[in-house]
Amino acid sequence: MEEDRMEERKIHFQLWLTRDEHRDLVGKAKKAGLPISAFLRQAVAGQEVLEAPPADIPALIREVRQVRSCLERLLKAAESGGMPEASGLREALDENRALEKRILGAYGC
Repeated sequence: MEEDRMEERKIHFQLWLTRDEHRDLVGKAKKAGLPISAFLRQAVAGQEVLEAPPADIPALIREVRQVRSCLERLLKAAESGGMPEASGLREALDENRALEKRILGAYGC
């Protein structure tokens, strides 16, 4: 599909910027993890251009999901054994899920 779009792109556009504008544009595109052309196309299309997540965010998400998996197993064992700790584990599991949603929402993952 990207190849089809490249074939359609036959219009060259020239834009004059100040040094500050250029620095800002380059910086924003870099933060989004995009080439300047892709950054501008997204902006023109009215798409929200988000900052790319820091490299350690995917690792953090994996860890949060591993903790959730452990909490789910503990909760299942506690509930099947009638242990009173089950409510505390359920709260921890809910907090873990909320944390994962906040991380994913913050970085548009």
